Amino acid sequence: MIAGYVQNDCSEEGLILFNRMSGKWVHGCAIKRGIDFNSCLVTTLVDMYVKCAVIKDAHSVFYELSCIVLVSWTAMIVGYSQSGHPTEALKLFIKGKCDGCLPNSTTLEIEDNAVGNALVDMF
Repeated sequence: MIAGYVQNDCSEEGLILFNRMSGKWVHGCAIKRGIDFNSCLVTTLVDMYVKCAVIKDAHSVFYELSCIVLVSWTAMIVGYSQSGHPTEALKLFIKGKCDGCLPNSTTLEIEDNAVGNALVDMF
C-alpha cells in the first residue's frame, strides 16, 4: 500500500501510513514485552499518534499514566486542539490544573487557542 502511494505521486500519504504502522508496531512490542509505560514512552506514543491523527489511540495511551506529567499533558492538549476537539483540550487542561499540574508557556498558548475555538464552536 505504501508503495502504491509513492508510485502514484502521493508520497506524503505513504509516509504517514508508514509512520502510523511503525508506531503501532513499537506500541505493540512494548505491550507484548511488558515494558513499563513511563512518562517518556507515553509522551512519545501520544506525540506519534497525534501526528498520525489517531487521537483515540493518543487518548488511550495518555490515560496509561498513573499521574499527569507536564510534557505528556501538553502533548495530549495539542492533540485535542489540532484534531478539532477544543472542548476536550479545555477539559483536560482544567483536570490537569485540578490535579496540580502547572502549565508552562507552551501549554498556556495552546490552551488559549483551544479556548477560543471552543467558544466559537459553542456559538
